[in-house]
Amino acid sequence: MTVTEKTHQPRQAQRAGPSGRHPARRQILRHRRRVRPSAVLAAALAVLFFFGPAFARLAGVQPTRIENRPLRPFPSAAKGWQFLPGLDGWAVDHLPLRDVAVRANGWVSEHVFRELSTRDSGSQAVLAGRDGWLFYREDMERRCAPAQPLQATLGQLDRLGRLITGLGREFVVTVPPDKSTIETAMLPRDYPSRACAEAAGRAFWDQIGAAPPAGYLDLNAPIASVAKQQGHAYYTTDTHWAPAATAAYARTLMSRLDPAVLDSTTFTTSGSQIKTTDLTKMIGMPKTERAPAVQVRRDGVTVHRVSQPRQGYPAGHSTATTTGAPLDRTPTLILGDSFTEESMAVLAPFFTDLTFVHWDLALADPAATARLILGARTVVVEAVQREFEGGAVPLLVAPMLDALAAHLPAPTAHP
Repeated sequence: MTVTEKTHQPRQAQRAGPSGRHPARRQILRHRRRVRPSAVLAAALAVLFFFGPAFARLAGVQPTRIENRPLRPFPSAAKGWQFLPGLDGWAVDHLPLRDVAVRANGWVSEHVFRELSTRDSGSQAVLAGRDGWLFYREDMERRCAPAQPLQATLGQLDRLGRLITGLGREFVVTVPPDKSTIETAMLPRDYPSRACAEAAGRAFWDQIGAAPPAGYLDLNAPIASVAKQQGHAYYTTDTHWAPAATAAYARTLMSRLDPAVLDSTTFTTSGSQIKTTDLTKMIGMPKTERAPAVQVRRDGVTVHRVSQPRQGYPAGHSTATTTGAPLDRTPTLILGDSFTEESMAVLAPFFTDLTFVHWDLALADPAATARLILGARTVVVEAVQREFEGGAVPLLVAPMLDALAAHLPAPTAHP
């Protein structure tokens, strides 16, 4: 044994443990074994958080609508600094798998905490009523904090009416009542801004009734009548009216446009209609609801319907032919919202040519909206109560009306 070996071997025995490894290395390995699972989990969660939506988009996952409105379009850079807030809204709406996250959050809230989720903007928009009823908070919030006085909104509506009637077209405007206006007995006993919302709601209908805008067609009374006769006029967990109310909408509209077609029409209740309700989707817990279905019987009428979104906004076109019951043969355009969208099956059997587009399209493409108006002989504007009360109906804002006027011929006097 050499001197070098004699001096080296004790050091090796001193530094190495029973396994022959250095004590410091054993400590490092123990630490590494202890933190590795959590470190891997943290890294995996970070990758999912930052890159999951991108991976989902690459895999073909498309964003879906959660709130009760179309997905916000990509903002125009021409809007200047307004581009940035618009970009934020667009990014939130188009985030892939957002609906999955909302559903997961809603499930935890309902099954663990036994309450509505309040973490997502859609969930915050839902108000829990009595006996499982859900309401859209914006019904109340827009009444109490309108963007402008109702008189200003009605002035904008009159301007739109003059643009359309000046072209020789018939102009009709109608306002579906909010669910909270009709189903008052199912609202909670108390909720934020209740006194304000109730007073503003009464004032809205009083003002509309006392001085109705040109072309106004009342829907509040017919829908209230449905609720009185049927018990309810709206879905329990959806913002929209039930099939019986869509029939009342069709009957009321046709009584204005062409009353003769109602003489050969029968509305019957048959079977049930199943719907995945929007308010349950907003809280992340989509559920279905049944309501009595309504059939429109018009002998000899055959309907052809096509639903084709325009630039991402809801739209539809229907034509009808008849060998028996008469049809309204006036090409008709409805610039409306989801209330008309859900009523198209009931409206279509009355018209030879009926077009529906969501009025949000007007902001995106005023020229296309002008062409639709010019192609019709009757133009119906429909917007739910909260839109008028909120004072910001996209179709009626001044820049929109200016753009629309620029794409329409100059109005002429008509008898």
